[in-house]
Amino acid sequence: MKYLPLMFTLAATSLVLTSQFVQAEIEQTNIEVSKDMENATKALIIASGYSCKKIDALIQRYNGDYRVVCNGWKYTYDIEDKGGTYIVTLND
Repeated sequence: MKYLPLMFTLAATSLVLTSQFVQAEIEQTNIEVSKDMENATKALIIASGYSCKKIDALIQRYNGDYRVVCNGWKYTYDIEDKGGTYIVTLND
């Protein structure tokens, strides 16, 4: 029982460090979008049968895939690299 406060302190420290790491990871995944990349991404989404008039956010995930938010944050799409082919899916 005498080690219980130490265990709580270590657990709390671990949670704080983990949340800081996750926040840093999120900040690193937001990328600047060039006009060419924006146009190519919109074209890929439209060619897949979806609507994307304006890209609001483009987030690169840890595995290299992308999450794209379009049309005033109305639609969210996942763009995945499946064997060299990019697959667009609507994220409900």
